[in-house]
Amino acid sequence: MKTLIQLVSEQTMQNLLPAMALKPECIVHLCTPRMKHVSEALVRAYKAAGVDAQVRSVPLGDMPGLQDTAAAIRSVFGDCESPIVNFTGGTKLMSIAAYASASVAKVPSLYVDTASGRFVDGGTASGLSAALPGGGFGLEPVMRRLSVSTIAIANGVERVTGGKAWRPYAPLARLLVAEPKLEQRCFDAVSGPLGKMPRDFVLRRKWIADFYANPFPGLPEAVVRAGTECGLLALRGTVAFPNPIFAKELFSLPDDTNPWRLVPALEEAATPLSFLQGVWWEVAVADHFDRNGQCRDIRWSVTAGSRGADSTDMEEDVLAVSGANLLYVSCKRGGQREKLSRFLEETESGARRIGGSFARKVFAVFLPQKGLVRNRILNRSRELRIEFLDGETVRRALA
Repeated sequence: MKTLIQLVSEQTMQNLLPAMALKPECIVHLCTPRMKHVSEALVRAYKAAGVDAQVRSVPLGDMPGLQDTAAAIRSVFGDCESPIVNFTGGTKLMSIAAYASASVAKVPSLYVDTASGRFVDGGTASGLSAALPGGGFGLEPVMRRLSVSTIAIANGVERVTGGKAWRPYAPLARLLVAEPKLEQRCFDAVSGPLGKMPRDFVLRRKWIADFYANPFPGLPEAVVRAGTECGLLALRGTVAFPNPIFAKELFSLPDDTNPWRLVPALEEAATPLSFLQGVWWEVAVADHFDRNGQCRDIRWSVTAGSRGADSTDMEEDVLAVSGANLLYVSCKRGGQREKLSRFLEETESGARRIGGSFARKVFAVFLPQKGLVRNRILNRSRELRIEFLDGETVRRALA
């Protein structure tokens, strides 16, 4: 009965990956009170990753020293079979004590080196190679089994949706990336002075009826063609209505109809409008990471939150798995100028909430940023260790 002994800390992937690779029958968490919530999240993540193991916790004090940790590990050695010690997590003192205990007791041990993509044999006893699938120390086989949901669960986010299907819209997104002037014409056709969505818009039956009855003024033909092929737009540039029966009912309503009755029709209209206003850039970014082969399980327009009735779900632009960590991407078209740098703080907090402190963070802005605004974004990105991705970079990658 293989038992994996783990030191619980905020480094959740260093606990999850060996559990997925070794598939032990029992997992023991050495856990301080401050890390109890992480231990509970890991239990849910084990289950989500298909690890069928009994998990028990051995509590430690707030500031466990060498002797405290060593005594706790020796007690586990005394009542378990085939123990393996993972000395990666915990405080430095906990890690030293775990390694020393494994060495004295001649128990196999390991270190999880996610940067190099491999397990490191602690050399405290033989047998680790035989316990790993195929005898290999590389992390790639187990990393390929990671999903966005599993990583999020391990970091305390209980529920992550699969997101919307982005691939059907990728050809249209590539067109808009490749042709910035065409993209600007689309944006103006929606949000310009004569656009489909005027700034003084008020939810009224007449406006929605006119929206479906008339084509987009100024919408480029190439965009209409690409939008029709992916189902975003109907023929001749008009937006497809959900169904003829609903359309007939809508047109028969008086102008002073309660606006709440018009919401379903407005939501249907909002899909192509929001896409052409800038949501297309999220699809382009998802496509970019998919095409460069660096990421897996790429999800667009994801909702993440808890399962409780009082939970506050957050919608995220693009999430994916990058190596052994979460890729978190926040996308902006770019017209906000001075406001853009403020979104970096949101990117940092969102990535930490879902992917933990080791998440890969990207801030993607389509429109070119110049002068002080660009310098401010780049400087703050470096401070927060956030990668900056712009439209020109994606355009070159598509060429």
